[in-house]
Amino acid sequence: MSSAIKSSSSMALATSAASTAFRLLARSRKSTRRFDSKRQIPLAVMKDVLQTTLTSPSGFNLQPVQVIIIQAKDVKNQLAENAMLGAGNQYRIRDASAVAVFLCDLEISKRLPRIIDL
Repeated sequence: MSSAIKSSSSMALATSAASTAFRLLARSRKSTRRFDSKRQIPLAVMKDVLQTTLTSPSGFNLQPVQVIIIQAKDVKNQLAENAMLGAGNQYRIRDASAVAVFLCDLEISKRLPRIIDL
């Protein structure tokens, strides 16, 4: 068997495995309607999630996203009052032990000259 055929066969298996893994992940996710306000997210888990989020691929590797983690009860209350659509959604912010706020740079092109200079 030629190396080109072996390589093609290996690529197909890897693609199939990746597709299967993705489908399993997508189908197993759950939406949480209520949070246990007494349950805390371990710091190591939060750091891992943030690191994974901040190093995810983006166009031209510009990483146009900033993430703010909010744990302070008073700040979560303000966020719930001012940013959530409808009173029916506000309890989710208040009950969660931590809230991730994702900010996106909508004018990423303004940073390009500085990035190119680096």
